[in-house]
Amino acid sequence: MGILSTHRVNWRCRGYRLPDQEFPLQQQWDAAKTRAMNLLLKRLNKLTEGILFIDGLLFCGTLEDAWRDLSRQQKVPGETCIPAGAYQVIIDHSARFQKMMPHVLNVPHFEGIRIHSGNTRRDTEGCILLGRHLQECVISESRATVERFMTVLQNALNRGEEVWLTISDDGLLI
Repeated sequence: MGILSTHRVNWRCRGYRLPDQEFPLQQQWDAAKTRAMNLLLKRLNKLTEGILFIDGLLFCGTLEDAWRDLSRQQKVPGETCIPAGAYQVIIDHSARFQKMMPHVLNVPHFEGIRIHSGNTRRDTEGCILLGRHLQECVISESRATVERFMTVLQNALNRGEEVWLTISDDGLLI
């Protein structure tokens, strides 16, 4: 049984209730610009399997390249996960994949980090793979999971929200 198979993965779109009184349009626009969708990727081990939460709700499993302490080890291109930290996420066109995709911005020592589908670490090259079932460094139902993620992400961006991904190494098991 995979790590996520015992959890029912649910996600929901958030709605915002505006105050009863009327505000000038500019104040409403400024308030909308300050909202943010928060993604949390909790790494489970150094292989690197993890779990992605959207605004505190379990969304899916993740798979990345191997974890390395970049303060002590050298980055191995195409074989090293990105460092823990907080990163803004946007959707833009990927020249490599020739389609619109989530793009993780301003990652130290990395360029072109994407969130996409795939099944093993061979598919990552530093990127983050999403999927429904995660077992022994293989993630499945990846394409359907990424499609659902893109819908949630695009809805947040359409509402004027910034999207932030926090990657946590706290609790690495091995």
